[in-house]
Amino acid sequence: MNWAKFKALLFAIAIMLVTKATTAESAEIKVSPVTVQGVWLIIVSGRLENEDVNVFRNAVLPLDKALVLLESNGGSAQAAIEIGRAIRLKAFSTMVDENACLSACALVWLSGERRYMGNNAEIGFHAAYRMGDNGPETSGVSNALIGGFLADLGFSPTVIAFATKATPEDITYLTPAIAQQIGLQIDDLSEDQNLENAIAQFNQAAKLTSKGTEEAVRLYWHSAQAGFAGAQNNLGDLYEFGKGVPSSDGFAVYWYTRAAERGEPTAYLSLATILAKGNPDSAQLVEALKFATLAVQKLPGDKNRQRAQVAKVALEKRMKAKDIEIAMALAESWSPLFQEKRLMGDP
Repeated sequence: MNWAKFKALLFAIAIMLVTKATTAESAEIKVSPVTVQGVWLIIVSGRLENEDVNVFRNAVLPLDKALVLLESNGGSAQAAIEIGRAIRLKAFSTMVDENACLSACALVWLSGERRYMGNNAEIGFHAAYRMGDNGPETSGVSNALIGGFLADLGFSPTVIAFATKATPEDITYLTPAIAQQIGLQIDDLSEDQNLENAIAQFNQAAKLTSKGTEEAVRLYWHSAQAGFAGAQNNLGDLYEFGKGVPSSDGFAVYWYTRAAERGEPTAYLSLATILAKGNPDSAQLVEALKFATLAVQKLPGDKNRQRAQVAKVALEKRMKAKDIEIAMALAESWSPLFQEKRLMGDP
């Protein structure tokens, strides 16, 4: 892929859209009239307010792959959270180029599946606040919501603390050096190189996994944050079996789901087995059988596929005929949000 050409086209369209959008005081949300190498461009500029949430959702609903370009001095933290959830659900990327993206806008930028930062970008964070009698006052409730939102996105406590530590009157700016220090992944537009770096980290971690070392966790974490589905699946394994991290089925399901959303067949098997554990209700069994069926269909003919077939048969024995029918229909209609280029079963 010619990334130099992509970036030139990207900014040509971005400049056109921003020129139209920056005259308004409230947020403007514009979608490019055409894609650039299959990627839609979404421009978000101006102050973010709660009424912008539905506008954004309606604009992005029909889109598959998109890059969200941001320029804003902030706004409503709740609006940022809801817009951010939509961005992560769609697995969109976010970018700040030569502009400022502060406060609530910075939270939206964090929500990107991949996050791009221009050389002159200003990305700044501070604690959420409300207006009191004597001016801005830190809002404990809003900051708790922000912390929960960022945790749901998979960010570490270090990143969450960085994003909320500055007072309302102050602001903490992000730099590439600080991002590296706190373990926050920032991408560039060289997608192929990013993928190779993530796979290299994955391969290094795989050699250490049996020992459950902190280094294996760190490598898988960075590879998973870079968007490599294989690392997301294996990070889920570490959480499920408590290798190098506290055992947590909740975190395991989160990372397995991230990998499944990127079309990694091994994650289908991982979800099928973990959802079938214990005494799940009928709805959870339906999900487990859906993913077991997908694993049988998508995994190559190896031991994992045999395991998937065994899991599928075992699940069907536990379920009613109508629930099996629902699971089959869900498997038939399933499509990942993004198809990973390199799968765990590839050479």
